[in-house]
Amino acid sequence: MRGLNPLLYNAVIEWSTQLPKEFSVSEKIDNRDNINNKEEEVVAALLTEFPCSYRQAYEAYFDLLQNDKVYQTYFELDKISVLALGTGSGGDVFGLIHALERFYKGKQIKIFTVEGNELALLSQVNIYKTFFLKEELKNKIELIPIHFKFERYFDELQPILKEVCQEALQVETFDIIQSFKLMNEGSISSNMRFFDLYRFINKNLAANRVSVILENADPTSKYIADRTVAARALIEFTSFAQQYYKRHQLHVLTPTPCIARCLSGLNINQCHRCTTTYEEVKCYVLRMETSFFEIQSTFVYSMKLATGELGHQLVEFIRDDSIAYQTKVAVGQFEDQYCTLNARNKGTKQTSAFKISQSSCKEV
Repeated sequence: MRGLNPLLYNAVIEWSTQLPKEFSVSEKIDNRDNINNKEEEVVAALLTEFPCSYRQAYEAYFDLLQNDKVYQTYFELDKISVLALGTGSGGDVFGLIHALERFYKGKQIKIFTVEGNELALLSQVNIYKTFFLKEELKNKIELIPIHFKFERYFDELQPILKEVCQEALQVETFDIIQSFKLMNEGSISSNMRFFDLYRFINKNLAANRVSVILENADPTSKYIADRTVAARALIEFTSFAQQYYKRHQLHVLTPTPCIARCLSGLNINQCHRCTTTYEEVKCYVLRMETSFFEIQSTFVYSMKLATGELGHQLVEFIRDDSIAYQTKVAVGQFEDQYCTLNARNKGTKQTSAFKISQSSCKEV
């Protein structure tokens, strides 16, 4: 984020001076309990989670919009409506805005941002008003905050969407739906499943559109939810696809070989049966245990989805069994892992399992 938006990043650093000297970021910040953050913890999260989410969202959408079919789909729209779930202070929202600003101009973009922590939502709105509303943006962007805390079901949000989006603004379905680090939130992971999230996206995402789900996936994390996120997401999408056969429009694009094998039933005899798969995104953030700002690796699991004919075309485009998809990254003690769609093929090219842009392929 420091390189993407230095003005905002410097402001975040300045806000850190608001924290009392005795406040310990490493002791107070638990990114599994953001829903209960108090004012000081919201400010502290701006130093740690916010820059990471900004960079991660930008990278995810930059990859999507580099694809000609995805780019053209949104290029043809005059209006774009976005539903962002569990947005915290908005790092993922502003990363999306940055990506849209890079690729488009003259669009009317409405972003409905849903967050259960009122202080975090207020922080997000203040950042938007200070650093985005007053800027000369290439698109007309409107941020619409929705204060809502999920209890047991995603469908609990539907009456509010009907009132705020459908009845007030005539937005029936959304052109983008994103969920960043929501499923590993403590209040969510104990009650709600990826299965429910897929069903919610399937119901509310317009045809021929994209969606992004991103979660922390550090293989050394003390949280079991981080270490098992890929297994949960993949198994539950397989269950969703089977239960809603011919009644759903979702196509999962990443991680490419993992989802392909799960859906084809080849996971038992061909898959490595990973505990998790992950990609590395480097961010310049506050390292909590040292109180120093430095570049560090973050490990995330991202699912990119598309609906309708767009999804069908993208799935066909990435089904290339000559490509070895990198499902794990080499960082220190971690080992490279490459998987092909057919385990009997070693692959002549390599690329990330989490990217749909084939420009990243390299010969091996």
